[in-house]
Amino acid sequence: MRFSEAFIDELKDRLPISGYIGRKVKLVRSGKNFKGLSPFKDEKTPSFYVDDEKRTYRCFSTQQSGDIIAFVQETEGLSFQEAIEKLAQMAGMELPTENASEKKQVKKRKSLFELMEAAVSFYEAQLRGSNGELARNYLQKKRGLNEGAWARHRIGYAPEGWQTLHDHLVEQGATAKDLLEIGLVRESKQANKPPYDAFRHRIIFPILDPTGRPIALGGRALESAEVLKDKGIPKYVNSSETPLFHKSSVIYNYGRARDAIYKLSRHAGSDDPFARGLIVSEGYMDVIAMAEKGFSTAVAPMGTALTEEQLKMLWRVGPEPIMCFDGDSAGQKAAMRAVDLALPLLEPGKSVFVTLLPQGMDPDDLLKTEGGKEGLRDLLRNARPLVDLLWERELGRESLDTPERIAGFEARLDDAVASIGHEKVRVAYMRELKDRRYQYFRELRFAKKDQRSNNNWGGKKWDGKGNSKYRGKNVAQGPVVKLSDTRGLTGRTGLGMIIRAIDSPNLMIEAKEMLAMAVFSDEDVSTLRNAALDVQEFGEKVDRSAIAAHLRSLGRTRSAKLLEEYPNQEPIDPATVAGREWLAALERFPTVAALKDEADSEKNAFASANGVEEHKAEWARRKRLVAERQALKAKSQELIDDTTTSNSQD
Repeated sequence: MRFSEAFIDELKDRLPISGYIGRKVKLVRSGKNFKGLSPFKDEKTPSFYVDDEKRTYRCFSTQQSGDIIAFVQETEGLSFQEAIEKLAQMAGMELPTENASEKKQVKKRKSLFELMEAAVSFYEAQLRGSNGELARNYLQKKRGLNEGAWARHRIGYAPEGWQTLHDHLVEQGATAKDLLEIGLVRESKQANKPPYDAFRHRIIFPILDPTGRPIALGGRALESAEVLKDKGIPKYVNSSETPLFHKSSVIYNYGRARDAIYKLSRHAGSDDPFARGLIVSEGYMDVIAMAEKGFSTAVAPMGTALTEEQLKMLWRVGPEPIMCFDGDSAGQKAAMRAVDLALPLLEPGKSVFVTLLPQGMDPDDLLKTEGGKEGLRDLLRNARPLVDLLWERELGRESLDTPERIAGFEARLDDAVASIGHEKVRVAYMRELKDRRYQYFRELRFAKKDQRSNNNWGGKKWDGKGNSKYRGKNVAQGPVVKLSDTRGLTGRTGLGMIIRAIDSPNLMIEAKEMLAMAVFSDEDVSTLRNAALDVQEFGEKVDRSAIAAHLRSLGRTRSAKLLEEYPNQEPIDPATVAGREWLAALERFPTVAALKDEADSEKNAFASANGVEEHKAEWARRKRLVAERQALKAKSQELIDDTTTSNSQD
């Protein structure tokens, strides 16, 4: 739809820009303008100015500027037309039409919105009435949702009757044709019978457009799974396609989540992963459960696989949405579909992160467990980047034990990378995956070499698939010395060195084999080292948050606390003097092989040391005699001194 300059000018006149922006930004008068903190960036000194006379805003910290329409688009993720429609509704203006046909179409669309609103209100009332007792019990006892949650998400109940909603809306002036068009009823297969309600004996979840208007319905059956299976009735159903509802371009809870992420980014900052993208779950019950536990940026596609249009909607709100999939085979397949969908569409700064929940659990299940809220938060914070899923999917297809299989693995990776449309992103993926291949096959060669030499340190053999926990050759067998500079603030030997490596990614890469071989006498330090190597082994970003989350998942909270409470350190490079000193200090720690050699030497010496043992016993006997003689001499001197003193007094 086209909008004339006259229409847009009137729209801006009716809605002063300072009034609208003032709802989201605290503005104070500054001369003839208003100023406030930037809504686009964290700052302490105001650099955001609004000019009512010019009807514009300008942010000097980000160099963004525009009018009220641009502000709505930028902060709410709406298209130009959606922004116009929202503002026009607020201003009480009818959208412009060019001819009678278009005017009729606009009027018809408005009536359909009103009809859908009437249906949602009817179902909300039914939930609270005498017919809704079973539905209320289900929501309260099985889902833990109180009346406040029903109101926040406009949850309702569709009664069992065949024409309950139909009759109610017809009484209010609706026509059967309109009800059919909007998907609220279905045409009866029996002649001369009126249409019947599309939703019966179901919990109703309204589906809203980005501006908050109901456009469709989702329904959850109240019968048990066994009854549903016997009757062939699906547990969840959505409205069919209508003039208001197109599944491929609608995301459940999109408008509210978009507003929530805007507020979050203003307070948490852009570095917070929850401020960088929406959380995408698999169903609206998961969204509601998450929203009620504080995850207000959760959304869901409409019961189908994510579409290209939906992904672009997600990116309009934040550059890095987090896909949260159930921990079952269906969830894993959904994750892989997300990889294939997103790869061709990637752009600089725009990607997708993925987390898989524990086996057999969805977000609602997890949130009901003890500590489930924090557990889910940790899982989402440590979501995996898209490149990890691509790498692990292709790596896991088959064992890479022949040249042909290796070639197939590399060809699949190359084909996936070739599908990326943006040249710079494609090159970045090529470089990243090339580095991963080099590291993986290098470690594989070390593993094979260790197998041939029976270097089974640590009791873990290579399994033929490159799956040894820590692979490498024995280095760093220098003298064992105690270094005061290897002690952390708690006096734990090696703690400071391990955390220095965690804070310096290049050190972790350079010293991976030496770290794996080194022996730390402190159990918590050793556990921290193992967790850091685990995270690196799994291909995740090695940082404190990822390692702490891994430690807590293993129940090693004491080691996690040591890591979190240790002061942050500046990263060092292994090529610098400080880096070389760190490596030299690491080499002085005992190693698995060195301790084994020492133990073997002691064992052999003990087996043939009869003479030595006799010598040690004789030496001990002589030392004891000398000590006794010295004691007797001292006693004699005391007696002499006492006698002399006594004589002098006399």
